[in-house]
Amino acid sequence: RASKLIVSIIEADDVLGGANLVMGRLIKKDKNHPAIAFFPLHDNEKKDTLRTNWVPWRHPYFAQPLDGIRDYFGEYFAIYFAFLGYYCKWLIFPAYFWISLSLSRKWLKERPRFLAFGLLGS
Repeated sequence: RASKLIVSIIEADDVLGGANLVMGRLIKKDKNHPAIAFFPLHDNEKKDTLRTNWVPWRHPYFAQPLDGIRDYFGEYFAIYFAFLGYYCKWLIFPAYFWISLSLSRKWLKERPRFLAFGLLGS
């Protein structure tokens, strides 16, 4: 959020108190411009490597390159994606239960609460 505010101030007109610099054009003209140190761009090689290693079909489900995510985006995003993988992994069990319950409801034409009580042996 703060970087968006800084970019908007830099790109604003002189009349509004900005620097009247368009960062995209400035960086395209000079690849070694000092603004790159303050606004780092994506590294396409690392991004492509991360894209090919992230959930390919040959890996087991929920395998994420957390070290690569940490190295590229930072620890905050790595922890976030680790939590999402853990959360999605544990949502499989309730999803399986409710899918089987809804299919059995469709086949038996009963309400789920009666079916659940019937399964419990009441």
